Amino acid sequence: MKAKKKSKNYWAIVITGLITIACLCSCETVIDFKQPKIEDKLVIESYLMVGDTSIDVRVTRTGNPYNKKLRTFFNEDLYVYDADVRISFDGAPFDTLKLSKNFQDGTSGLLKPIYLIKKTVPEAKVCILKVKSNLLEVSSQIEIPTKTKLIDVTLNLIDTIRTKLWNSSIYTRYKYLITIDADFPQNSDNYYRFSINKKWIHNGKQYSSSLSEYEMFKFSDTSNKKKLTMIISDIIAPNTKMVFHLDHITKEYFEFRKALMDQNENLIDEINSEIIQIPTNINNGLGIFTVTNRDTLCKNY
Repeated sequence: MKAKKKSKNYWAIVITGLITIACLCSCETVIDFKQPKIEDKLVIESYLMVGDTSIDVRVTRTGNPYNKKLRTFFNEDLYVYDADVRISFDGAPFDTLKLSKNFQDGTSGLLKPIYLIKKTVPEAKVCILKVKSNLLEVSSQIEIPTKTKLIDVTLNLIDTIRTKLWNSSIYTRYKYLITIDADFPQNSDNYYRFSINKKWIHNGKQYSSSLSEYEMFKFSDTSNKKKLTMIISDIIAPNTKMVFHLDHITKEYFEFRKALMDQNENLIDEINSEIIQIPTNINNGLGIFTVTNRDTLCKNY
């Protein structure tokens, strides 16, 4: 009786297995994958500031994600060494930038190509950039922001943030309410980047350090004041010289940096997060070209 029962169970398992295999085989589909054609593009990266004594442009090209060799982030094959790079301000004749391999990437150790020229970035209205390499040609035209005069900056401590580190030490930061008084343009959208530095003298030598990451904001109010909160790494002590930078930036740069910051925040959860498109102002290419106009205010506390 027991032998018959075991025999029935055995055949039930065999039949169930065969049915499962048949179902799986019937669902199998052969996919003929055709690798999409990846268009080769130039990637431009140039951050200029009015008053700087040199102009530099970094030029690379896109990599094919299906090519194991080229999809590596730090790959010398993606660097462009034969580009014709030209720049013009307010319709003046174009200046040609020369290739210089003097920018070493700290992670890969490779010397990235930089095209540069020793020339002061003028207080102009329009700037045009043209880059050509083999059959690829890109360009960008931007309106240079005007300088916004920084009148005064006040800081009020509103909170102290203490974080316990892995070695049980305490890392202290300070949250300030900052009021920026500046000659902001009225009745139009303008974009800014604000940062704080500290200077001090020790043993006869002057030192400087950044107290925080820069803060970007859009300004469209009718007043001359902007309030924002910033977390900085040191408390503002008496007899401290503070240096405030107010950078009038382009809308394109504001959107570009914001998208990069959003992308970095989503790196923690790449699977569930949405794809973030990085905007560009490079015609027929990728990257960013921008000119910033800075005003600086120094105050002693």
